[in-house]
Formats: sequence, structure tokens, C-alpha cells
Amino acid sequence: MTRRSLLLNRVFLIGWLLALTGAGAPAGLAAEPGRPSASAMASEPVTVTTHTLATGTIRDRLAFTGETKPFVETFLTADLSGRIEKILVENGDAVTAGQVLVTLERERYQIALDQAEASLRMAEQRARETRSDFERTKVLFERKAVNDKTFEAAETAMVLAVSQVKQAQAAFELAKLNLERCNIRAPITGHFVNRSGFIGQGVNPGTILGKVVELKRLFVEARIPEHQIREIAVGQVCQIEDRPGRVAHIDLYADSGRGFLVKILVPNDDLHFKANMFVKGFVVRREYTDVPLLPLEALLTDETGSALFLVEAGRARRQTVEVLAREGTNLYVKGVEAGQAVVVVGQHTLHDGDPVAPVARP
Repeated sequence: MTRRSLLLNRVFLIGWLLALTGAGAPAGLAAEPGRPSASAMASEPVTVTTHTLATGTIRDRLAFTGETKPFVETFLTADLSGRIEKILVENGDAVTAGQVLVTLERERYQIALDQAEASLRMAEQRARETRSDFERTKVLFERKAVNDKTFEAAETAMVLAVSQVKQAQAAFELAKLNLERCNIRAPITGHFVNRSGFIGQGVNPGTILGKVVELKRLFVEARIPEHQIREIAVGQVCQIEDRPGRVAHIDLYADSGRGFLVKILVPNDDLHFKANMFVKGFVVRREYTDVPLLPLEALLTDETGSALFLVEAGRARRQTVEVLAREGTNLYVKGVEAGQAVVVVGQHTLHDGDPVAPVARP
């Protein structure tokens, strides 16, 4: 066999081997044992998990973070100057309106009361005497036994004596009130907090000794941005953690951050919430009933908006939707109906019109 014949045989053998192994096929489509051809792969259904939409109730919620505030917050203050004699309450104690919480030293106010009482008795005695003098002078005046000047002097003395009685009476009442004010009482029913006084401390009128707050009801104060404030109304139902509440007040003046103060009234009989706590909650803007509920995992979101895949006649159909409400892991969207099958697993690799093999989610 000539060299040329050997060369041709080798070329023929190499070509035959290349054809047998598929090396001449385009890149990515080389034949492999057990791998289907490109035409077969194009028509093979994609296995996906589906969920059949059922109806239910869902609420459109506006979430916020707020701070708890007492329903009523009052300061416990001294009305007099003096020294603290007793403190009868500790932080956190429940108190009732009028209960004595702090006492001041009473001695000098008792002495002042005794002096005022003595002055009152003297003024009353003087008034009785001048009245008797006036009555005698009046009889004499009627008999022409005394002149006008004498009668007028007796009448003036009686009027002055009566006025002095009134002044002494007022001084006595003030002294009695000051003695009573040595007992500093709770202005409201609630809980005593923020004690700031100690026994022996000197105080002046207005000195703050603590606070009494009502916590059986409280407000949650939240700041709602200006682009959402029109969605809030007095009386709207709210939820603060697991507690119900209602919008009680909406401020009409925004702060420097363009937020509006909203106060939400929350029952708190068990004192679950304390004052000045940060809490999370939401306002129910609208409640939808008997609407199809979509699982959150079925939703696809990109720069073009929101969409999902429905399964119809064995093929995936991309459906653009508008989210109207979200609560937990459920959505209410515009664009689907109850009873339709939506893809919840495998939708991220689908294209509109792809054949699918749906498996219902248990």
C-alpha cells in the first residue's frame, strides 16, 4: 500500500470517528449518552408546584412604630415650703385619687392655724360688742338723745368689726388649708412613678416629687408620613402587637420631618404595656372579604411591576397583577380569580407559554 493510500485511510478513519462521537456538532449540543436532543428538550414540560386560589378575608394595613404614653400623666408637687416628713409610697405602687403620698412637717402650720383661730375669736367678740353699742346708739338716736355724728360713728365701728371678722375668717381658712396641704395627695387614680424626693428634703411650692400616671388605658404615639396621613382617620381600627386599638387623635401640624402625630388609644387593664415603650403596630386602612388570597411566594417583582404565573391547559401564562393588600404571607391582588392555579415553586425560570407539569401543593 502506498504512502498516499495510508494517508487517505487515516483521514477517512478520523472523519468516521468524529461523526460517530458527534464532535462535529455545534457547541453545547454534542450528543451524550442518555441526554435528549435540543428539539426534544424544547417540548419537555417543566415540573412546577401550584396552589389553587381560595377566597377569604384580608386587611390592607399601614405598619408603623410608636411609643406608649400614659392616658393621663400628672406631677406630684408641693404647694408649701417645708421639709418632707414621710413618704408613704414607692415607685410602681397603685394609688387612688386623694390618697396621701407625702407629708411635710406640720408644726409651724399648726401654730399658724392656732393664731388664726385666736384672731378670729377676738374679731367675733369685737363684732358682737360693736353691734351691741350700735343697737344702743340707734335707740338713743331715735329718741334724739344723740346727734348724727355719734350714730354714724357707732354704725361705722360695727361695719368695720364685721369686716374684720370676715378677714379673720379668711385667714383662719387659709391657715387650715395650709395645714391640710402638708398632706400631698394623689391627684388622680393610677400608679406612682419617678419618685424624686427623700425624707428631710426641703421643698418649695412647685417642687416635683414624682408623677402619677394612668396606665389602664394608654396612647401609642406614632408619626405618619405626609404621603400616608390622608389614609388615616379618627376611629380606624388598629392593632398594637396583639392588642386592639383605635385612632383617637390626628395632629394637624407636621413636624420638621413632615410627619404627623397620630394617637392610638389602647386598653391596658393588665398593664402589659408600660409607659415610654417602643411598640410596633398597624392601622387597618381597608378590609376585603370573600376575595382570592394569593400566597406571597407566588409573586414575582421586578422593575416592570408585579406578576405571577398561572397554569392553563398545561402551559404557564404570565399574568401582570396589582397588589391591593398584604397581611402576613397572604396577598390580595387585582388580576386573578378564585379557583385559578398559580405557580408557587419553579416560577422563577418560567417563560410565558412554557409547557408545565403541575403538581398541586398539599
